[in-house]
Amino acid sequence: MAINHITRAQAAWPILIRTARRRARISYSELCGAIGLHPRAATHLLNVIYQYCLIYELPPIVALAVSKSSQLPGVGYTITGRGGFDYEALLEEIYDFDWPDRVPNFALIDPKRKITKNID
Repeated sequence: MAINHITRAQAAWPILIRTARRRARISYSELCGAIGLHPRAATHLLNVIYQYCLIYELPPIVALAVSKSSQLPGVGYTITGRGGFDYEALLEEIYDFDWPDRVPNFALIDPKRKITKNID
């Protein structure tokens, strides 16, 4: 059975929305644990969500998912983390955005596509 990263992203979306509304961050282990996955699965489902954010010009809500120890996006996740930009300002943009309650249809997303765009 193939792993469906789109279905996983749909399960993670409401958790990220609630996290944004609480003006908080969420660790990879908390996010994945809430949907019954190992934290290593975060990379793939967050990639789907990030592609969606790019297509629809939304703030990169995936920046709320962080390493438990550093409270920053992981070292390998260069899209929203650890670059030369103001991470706290990015968080404020995410927190202040009027996020919809509806879970998006990620059908246009290619879960195998790797995004290399860096926002810094």
